Amino acid sequence: MKLRSLIASAFGVVALAQFATPASAITLINETFGSGNRDQFNIGVGSTVGSNFKVTAGNVDLIGNNGSFDLYPGNGNYIDLNGNTFGTITSIGTFSFAAGDTLNLSYNYGTNGAGGGANIFLGTTQIGVLSNVSVASGFFSGSYDTTQPLSGALSFVSTTPGFGGVVLDNIKLDKTTAVPEPFTIIGTIVGGTVAIRTRKKLKAAAKV
Repeated sequence: MKLRSLIASAFGVVALAQFATPASAITLINETFGSGNRDQFNIGVGSTVGSNFKVTAGNVDLIGNNGSFDLYPGNGNYIDLNGNTFGTITSIGTFSFAAGDTLNLSYNYGTNGAGGGANIFLGTTQIGVLSNVSVASGFFSGSYDTTQPLSGALSFVSTTPGFGGVVLDNIKLDKTTAVPEPFTIIGTIVGGTVAIRTRKKLKAAAKV
């Protein structure tokens, strides 16, 4: 293919890229902890809670849904990170975010007691802190966004002693994959075209 044709093709790719649909977020976790089987207390290590998490330290309570401890009525079930001790819930799956990918985490939180705290991790990186959470008439909303490269499981770790800790519900983790800019695409194609053209010239000169 001639250089003129290759460059024309490159501009065609750019034109397509400019009209391409922007990347959409992929939902990795959408956890509501269900609407049945409430009043499960002191759920221990290795047990599954909801569809996406398991207990990995201490123990937790699954409460709500018109049960004995429906602190936030109308929200189905939710997790108290403290059963009778500090608890940790960790996602069953692990996730990878490359540089430029967008991680978006959102969740609702409250407390079962006078106050509470928890740390949030993606792998070994701490990405959030809940401290001195107070009781409210409704859930608070929390979120975290980043484009830094991260990998691992999502964990919520109680930092509250006693029988009542941070309450969690509606945990959602989304990922949007980075898309090359149009000028990055054309630079790659034209750069490759020039390299091919240069190699052809060198071969022709060698034959003389």
